[in-house]
Amino acid sequence: MKAIIVLGEPGTGKTTALRKLDSQTTMLITPNDKDLTWPGWRKQGWPQRTIRLTSAEQITELPKRLRQISEKYPQIKTVIVDDFTHIQTQKIRSQGFLVDGKGGNKYARWDQFSVDLHTSVFSLTGELREDLTVVVINHTETDANGRGIFKTFGKAVGNSTMPTSYASVVLHSLVLADKPVDERYVFLTNDDGVHEAKSPMGMFAELYIPNDLAAVLKRINEYNQDQAAPVSTTPTKP
Repeated sequence: MKAIIVLGEPGTGKTTALRKLDSQTTMLITPNDKDLTWPGWRKQGWPQRTIRLTSAEQITELPKRLRQISEKYPQIKTVIVDDFTHIQTQKIRSQGFLVDGKGGNKYARWDQFSVDLHTSVFSLTGELREDLTVVVINHTETDANGRGIFKTFGKAVGNSTMPTSYASVVLHSLVLADKPVDERYVFLTNDDGVHEAKSPMGMFAELYIPNDLAAVLKRINEYNQDQAAPVSTTPTKP
């Protein structure tokens, strides 16, 4: 399994970036009932490829769903975990978490939350199918240095889990107000000092690319195939 993270503030085009994905080979996991954000998404078949997390413990339900897709649905090559921030929020607003905050478990509950966050997706990279890509979409928060980073809840949780360390590609959705409307919504491919992002050297030629996740996945596959190509050990003639 390959993990990719897409970060960004609401309204910057994170969900709209799914619009060109093949719904027949993609599964969407979401904690809510909101519609997708482009015309024609129903006709593309997305309702039939959407799993809505309904359990009171969505963050612990998520790894079960991912394992099920990996084992039973080989035709699914990409899983989108949308609104991962809301999955986190559901946990810290759950009755059990609130009750623990009033008793002697108020610190232990954050330790458990950190474990749940880690095992929800990020510990599964070596367990799920090799040809499966999981894209986690999450909101951002501003750190002490003014940078937009992966939003977690509780400073110790973010420091101990560090979700972006489990993904080789972290894209940051931005809106470039000085561009024409059809060029305004982009992904940042590497950190610019203000927004958290990263990708392997040479994967993307530009710092800003269109917010088209289908094109991103195609480029990642091409890059990985190039890296996997055997290197000749035959000496070249002078």
